[in-house]
Amino acid sequence: MENSEQLKNYKRAAKRVAEERNFYTHLAVYIVINVIIFVVILQLKEHIYDGYLWINLLSTPVLWGIPLLIHGVWAFRKGNKFTLFKKWEERKIEEYMNEQDNF
Repeated sequence: MENSEQLKNYKRAAKRVAEERNFYTHLAVYIVINVIIFVVILQLKEHIYDGYLWINLLSTPVLWGIPLLIHGVWAFRKGNKFTLFKKWEERKIEEYMNEQDNF
């Protein structure tokens, strides 16, 4: 019984490590690609209409950064709930428990 529980814990831990490793790989690719895009766009800025320069510089990091942020939140979650929401829930529960008028 104990051995199977240890095996479950090991598999769960290995899965979490793989998720975090995948996030770091995603982050590294994000940084490399965006640096390349910045360099290329800044080298070609004389050939790009000035009105589109900032849109070209910011569109990829922002549009790719949102899924990267979601990936990071997912990879570093704690337990079944995200710690940020869990702390908020605990604070609200304590707040409502301290207020006698709500009951």
